[in-house]
Amino acid sequence: MTNPANALAKMLAALVDPDGKIQVPGFYDDVVPPTPEELNVLEEVPFNEEEYRESLGVPALAGEAGWSTLARRWLRPTLDINGITAGFQGEGAKTVLPAKASCKLSCRIVPNQDPDKVLGRIEEFLKAVTPPTCKVSFRRYAAAAPVKLDLSGPQAAWVLEALRKAYGAEPLNVYEGATVPVVSTFAHKLGIPPFPVGFGRVDDGAHGPDEKFALSDFEKAIAAVAYLLAEIKAHAI
Repeated sequence: MTNPANALAKMLAALVDPDGKIQVPGFYDDVVPPTPEELNVLEEVPFNEEEYRESLGVPALAGEAGWSTLARRWLRPTLDINGITAGFQGEGAKTVLPAKASCKLSCRIVPNQDPDKVLGRIEEFLKAVTPPTCKVSFRRYAAAAPVKLDLSGPQAAWVLEALRKAYGAEPLNVYEGATVPVVSTFAHKLGIPPFPVGFGRVDDGAHGPDEKFALSDFEKAIAAVAYLLAEIKAHAI
């Protein structure tokens, strides 16, 4: 028999090449190249790749060839393995082959990509590379369409002004690769321009066991929301 764990490892390895390019046919078809304005944002944000590498504790940074670390994090789509399960995983040795193997995958998609279309293409690719001695099945979880924020509109100016008043400093526009489905709902279903604002700090350990949030940042967030409500009232028609 084919060891399912071995088969799954080979299938997953086929998804991305050594240069970080996703090998799923059609995956990049709908990806829109970054605009000059978007690339300028990358230049405006203070970022040191070596300091970033050290903060991660890794020997070297990796990712899609031809793109900077910030561009990979903020502008390019990804396909990642989030977990693999197969066979005996307790202490000690056991040489019995597993009957099945499974994994969890996730993608960060970018504007103009459709989550259902992307998932369909990934499933077709994995079916094509599944050994004839194995069967493969899929279960889809959460998905949300990507959102590109309009920073040229008046709403963006109100948000930035509120942040200036709350923090006493010039805010930076940055991109974010996090998944917040309600942002997509506001933008695509309700037609309301959303403006996610990060009030935490880089070292807050978001989603980690030691996640924290400083009271001073909480207070500034409250002030920023109050200033924003004042901006909205001042410009209400």
